[in-house]
Amino acid sequence: MVSPSWIKGKPSNCLALTVDQASGGLFSSFADGLPDMRAALTWAQDKKVPVIIWGSSYSASLAYVLAAETPNQVAAVMAFSGGDYLEKGEVTRAIAQIRRPIFATSAKDEVAEMRQVLDGAKKENTTIFVPNFPGIHGSGILSGRENPDGSEEAWSAVLAFLDKVVATPATPLE
Repeated sequence: MVSPSWIKGKPSNCLALTVDQASGGLFSSFADGLPDMRAALTWAQDKKVPVIIWGSSYSASLAYVLAAETPNQVAAVMAFSGGDYLEKGEVTRAIAQIRRPIFATSAKDEVAEMRQVLDGAKKENTTIFVPNFPGIHGSGILSGRENPDGSEEAWSAVLAFLDKVVATPATPLE
């Protein structure tokens, strides 16, 4: 689905592209979702807007890998509960190659794993949001229904990151 982006009632200068990946046992491994994400990124390149890869759970791990593979096509990565869901160490190796801004968050009980996976990240490019509440796995942390006590705090962190990434001229992507 493609639509003009409205995040928390604010129009933005990008398009939202959601990739509905196959799931429910259709993959033999989580990495099988990468071709869908690569195709979506290829499609988005013609739109002349910043491409921010947003992943939740295993797709956050795929977002890291995709950003490492395509450093000149991605403006930033946002990862919600991204862990080492692929071959052992693959996600951590990918993160070490990323030179664009990274936003990472997770539920409180997942913070240790998140920090371990981000160990090789460029610290100056990485924003880690640790909630002051238990939180919810994945992008559910933003849901007022799923996370009534913490969604506003999580949204504040997301919007601050997006404002910084979209408003700050980055190194040309080409």
